[in-house]
Order: sequence, then structure tokens, then C-alpha cells
Amino acid sequence: MTLSSRPHLDLRSTSQTKRTRDFDFAPPVRCIYNSPYLAYCREGKDYAITQGNCHHWDCPRCGIGRAKTEYWRIVNGCSEIVQQGHALNFITITTRGAGLSVAEAEQNYLLWTNRLLTNLRVQTARNGGCWCYVQVTERQKRKHPHSHILTTYDPHDAVEGVKENWTTDRAGHRTLEYQDALRSERIQIAVCSAGLGEQYDYSVVRSEKAVARYVGKYLFKSSLLTVWPKGWKRVRYSQNWPKGALETTDGFVLLSWRDWENLARKAVRVSCDTDDTFDYASWKLRESDTIVTKRKAVRL
Repeated sequence: MTLSSRPHLDLRSTSQTKRTRDFDFAPPVRCIYNSPYLAYCREGKDYAITQGNCHHWDCPRCGIGRAKTEYWRIVNGCSEIVQQGHALNFITITTRGAGLSVAEAEQNYLLWTNRLLTNLRVQTARNGGCWCYVQVTERQKRKHPHSHILTTYDPHDAVEGVKENWTTDRAGHRTLEYQDALRSERIQIAVCSAGLGEQYDYSVVRSEKAVARYVGKYLFKSSLLTVWPKGWKRVRYSQNWPKGALETTDGFVLLSWRDWENLARKAVRVSCDTDDTFDYASWKLRESDTIVTKRKAVRL
């Protein structure tokens, strides 16, 4: 294996077609948790009304916005970490195979991954390195959880080798193939001692934004609305993962009649992004001189 053929993640990790398909859709109409409506100034006395985000993953409308927020935190965080002079690596982990039920895997997955991350953090501290990570978890086809981790952890013992890859055709026949891969005894020991499966993937990040998109795309797959146990963490960050700048806004919540009266005093015209919002705002502002219109929904 030549250096140029070493496993890594680069701009080929995602395609423009796939990215467009994942992002280019309008959100469902309503929040199932009935988030309050928000008003914000567009220009002068021209205001807009939209429903807020409940931040629940299982909400068909707000889950998309939550995923989009996490996605950009991953992308921007990777860029900031690399700008600080730290290298990033990509590790994929999974649970054990035969004999492990989905219920047992879900019950113990947090414990197993915590053991792994603690092990990697201690190794990094002993080597005088910087420790940070983001972990995105999804379901495999067999319904067991597995995770993709972007981290500054460097095992320092990675060598060029091969890994086993079993494929199954439509007739059910299994075929064993060998793929070029980076192998690390330290990672192998860490995943096994944590209680996870023996299989793992390790790659060196060549383009931080590309690999962040690669990880972030799992938030937009069909698993976005997958039912997980209560308190489940789809996305986990180390404490020092960059949070990004907080946006400021002059928007305000529309809860009481007084809030709507305040909007009526400020706004000559308000525009709404959905039919439901338009109907609700028209009813609330029916006794005012404020003009209520409907605008085309903004695509995410």
C-alpha cells in the first residue's frame, strides 16, 4: 500500500447530489409539541411570524432544524480545531454481533461508549495531546446502534493493513473480502475492553469540512426519526468542542394576547410561512389594522 492509497476521508466523502437531496426540502407544517409562535422584524414595520423549534428529535418539523443546527456545529467545529493546529481522525465503532439483542445493546451502549471515550481521553492526556470529539450515533440495518466519531485522538501506532469485510448477495450467499485499512492495536484493545464489538474503522482526516459533512449526513437519513430509548444521545460532544458564536435577534415570543397586541402596535404588515400560521395570525390580529400575508416557505 502506498502513502497515497492510505485510507482517509477527503472531498470524495460526500457528493453534491447527495448533499442537495439531504438538505433541499421544506419542513412539515406544524410542531407536534406546539412550540409557541415567534415574531421578528424584517425591515422597518414589516414583521414575520413563524413557529418556534421544540428541539425534539422525534418532531417531524423541528427535528430537521435540530439536525441542521448540529450539522453546522460539527462543520464549524472541525474547521476551528484544525485552525488551532490539531489533527482530526475518524473512528467508527459498533456493538458485538451474534448473541447480543437490540434491547441489551441499547441498555449498555452509553456505558460501553463512555468506557471507550474515557480510555482514549486518558491515552491522549498521557501523550500530552489535545482531547476533543463529536460522536454521531445511528442504527445499523440489524437495528443495533453504532457511532461515527470525529476526534483529535491519535493512537500513534496505526499501520497500513487490511480488514475483513463480509458481503451478502440477494441469494443470501456471504462473501469474504479484504480491504485496505489502517489498523491500530490500541484502538482494537480499547473497543474490546469497553464491551463493544471487535470491528472498527480508523481513518486520517484530510479535509475537515468534507468529513464533517460525511458525519453530519447521518442526521438527515431516515434514522432522523428513529425511536430511541428515553435520554438517548444521538450527538455527543466533548466539553471543549467549539460551540460557535451565539446569534442575536430582536424576535419575541407570542404567547399572551398582550404579546399579539404589542406586535399589532409595531407592525404594519406581518408575513407568515405556512397556512396554519397565516390562519392563526389572522385570527389573533383580526381586530387590528395590521395586514397579514403569507409568504413562500423557506427551504432548509
